[in-house]
Amino acid sequence: MIFNMSELNQINFAEVLQSSESTLMKSVDGTKAFVKWEKPVTNKEYQSHYEVDEDGMPYAVEINVIEEDHSSYIPSSIVALQIKEGPFTHSEMQIILSRPEWKEYNFNDRT
Repeated sequence: MIFNMSELNQINFAEVLQSSESTLMKSVDGTKAFVKWEKPVTNKEYQSHYEVDEDGMPYAVEINVIEEDHSSYIPSSIVALQIKEGPFTHSEMQIILSRPEWKEYNFNDRT
């Protein structure tokens, strides 16, 4: 997520992969930066329904797996930002970082 540096104090660095302001990648003019985060680990819950056979032995007739959907997860401190762009995929960020305002981080320009 790209955000305005004026809102830096809103970022909870415990929620993102960057550890502090010094580890942020900033735009050339220093007015924007971006953060990345990982989706939480998916918790699985199993629901089972058992029946008993003629010998009195239980057997499962239905097992349901319930998983939390974290596909749209965004850390709360990032959601709270007033000025932001994104979220972006890795491929989208590579394109954005190739633009002049991020030229310092152009991964395709190795000169």
